[in-house]
Amino acid sequence: MVRTGMTAALMMALAACSGGESAPAATAGQAAAGAPQAEFRTELNSQELMAHVIDYNAFEIWHRQGWIYSADGVEELFPTDDEGWFAAENAAATLAELSNTLLLPGRVPPDADDAADWISYAHELNRTSLVAMQRAEAQDKEAFFDAGGDIYVVCRSCHEQFVIGDIE
Repeated sequence: MVRTGMTAALMMALAACSGGESAPAATAGQAAAGAPQAEFRTELNSQELMAHVIDYNAFEIWHRQGWIYSADGVEELFPTDDEGWFAAENAAATLAELSNTLLLPGRVPPDADDAADWISYAHELNRTSLVAMQRAEAQDKEAFFDAGGDIYVVCRSCHEQFVIGDIE
């Protein structure tokens, strides 16, 4: 695809500008030597973050997959062109990156057991979203559908523990 070639060209240009040396990536909570530490601005509470940002992107994935069976026949919800698949891919990539917002200071529960579970769910959301992104890029309907199901399982499991308790 064109964007893949453009991405590769951009990465090569950036590598050339770096002088061939790369600095090690900073880990969470660790700033590069001499760099100012960023201040996180988490104005949205967890419920607003979920409703307006994370859920929105999850639904951008789910609304682009599956089948509707009716008396009129079967309607596929999968994208029908490259633009639609690219939108699905973008929603999955966005959701993967948004999983990191769940790990910002003030969003991780203070209880150690809950914090470990919360971090695990956030990491699993990242992993399953990246899989969905890859499957959308490949335009593989069945695999994309399965990846969406995996995202749903992660969301539901986290919500059962942290939002609504046991659901039927």
